[in-house]
Amino acid sequence: MILRAILLLVLLNLFVPLCSAQAISVVSSQWPPYVDDSMPGKGLAVELVNKALQRKGYQPTLHIYNWQRALEGVEIGVFDATCAIWKTAERERDLLYSEPYLTNTI
Repeated sequence: MILRAILLLVLLNLFVPLCSAQAISVVSSQWPPYVDDSMPGKGLAVELVNKALQRKGYQPTLHIYNWQRALEGVEIGVFDATCAIWKTAERERDLLYSEPYLTNTI
């Protein structure tokens, strides 16, 4: 009987991190190979952002739309975050940026 109780407590503790994960809605547009709905993991940027958010206790859900809809959705709060976005002075007025996790040049 005691062994069953201990086993039950151990099993219940395994589910605590899953239950405490806070949902977060991430949006982006297609930008292969960084964001690509047809790739495993949805692209390099998505994999990096998902892993970072999961490590902090979030459960990210990715939405892919055209760029204008994605950006407007973040600006008005429909989505919590975006990934693979160029940093500009104009966007800095409305958005918070993480430390760079990828770099790219034109």
